[in-house]
Amino acid sequence: MKFYRELDLTFRGQLAEDGQIPVSQLINALSKVQLILHFIAMETQGLTYSSRIQVPRKIKESYRLIFSGSGHCCFQTHLGLGDVTSNLFFAISIDETLAKFRSLNEHLERSDSSSLIADFPDAGYREHILCAIKDILPDEESGYTIGLREKSEDYSLFNSARIRPEFVELHYDKARIQAENKRRNGKVIGKLTDINFIQRRITVLDLVSKCKVTVQYEPDSERELVEMRRKLVRVTGLVVYGHSDKPKEVVSATITNMNTDNYQLKWLYDGSSKTLLKSPIDIKVKYNSDLEMLCAENKVLNIDVCAFSRDELEEEIQLEMASLWRTYVQEEDKNLTSDAQKLKNTLKNLFLGLTLHA
Repeated sequence: MKFYRELDLTFRGQLAEDGQIPVSQLINALSKVQLILHFIAMETQGLTYSSRIQVPRKIKESYRLIFSGSGHCCFQTHLGLGDVTSNLFFAISIDETLAKFRSLNEHLERSDSSSLIADFPDAGYREHILCAIKDILPDEESGYTIGLREKSEDYSLFNSARIRPEFVELHYDKARIQAENKRRNGKVIGKLTDINFIQRRITVLDLVSKCKVTVQYEPDSERELVEMRRKLVRVTGLVVYGHSDKPKEVVSATITNMNTDNYQLKWLYDGSSKTLLKSPIDIKVKYNSDLEMLCAENKVLNIDVCAFSRDELEEEIQLEMASLWRTYVQEEDKNLTSDAQKLKNTLKNLFLGLTLHA
């Protein structure tokens, strides 16, 4: 069964009055409309954008444009959108895609920045869709305008005569810069498996893709990297992707220690002083993949903190311990519940009472 939607792509103006237009103009318009439909379909179906994203085969099959042309005071291309292999799911998907195409056109006609961004929050998708729109819009000397509509509907999917090119250009540039910044601020989290001291490169086994990612490092960070070897690290920078959209290399990288070894608490730091514990306390450290953070937990001491690096985590543990000390140990019993008094006694029994001052 066919799930076609019939569309008309129309060229109007002096150039198109005899029913003829340059082939290059037609090919450009058709290819850009096809591209916009593909990207809107992918965004509508919730596919995550990345710099290496490719149009899935099923979307290519279900969003194929089939056309024939005619001319009478304009040049009109009759398009069939769909494919004989499409199922009911993709028929519904096509309806959603065309509805979003209409919304896009409305935002562009009204120069509505906030609605445009709300409908296409991902800067990557917004960049590519606006780039295609920008390429479709005829310049003032072209002698024609372009319109796209669904034959069974009265409203337009696209009308170049009602869209301000400067608005499209402005938001294309903003989306491009935002997407580029996002790519540059990409990250890879994984185990540092190897250090090449000659080439000054490290290899990180990415937790998500299970791929080996190479990273160039600065000479002054070598000692720290040796300590991080076989440990978890976070690498931020411009992520370069290889086949199947998997990270291959990180350029201009910052390498952060994400060591998940248990933390041994030996001292309580409180401002200008530190107090020695009777014996070190092991605090469990683990990596939370949902938060992409290190988390430390000790149920006896009521510690539960998270941070983006090992150094920050250790600082958070110390701040938490100092807060517990002030809240419970330095508080009078009459102001504490029975459970709070138990925690107070637990904390007091941990320390030798030896305090060093800066």
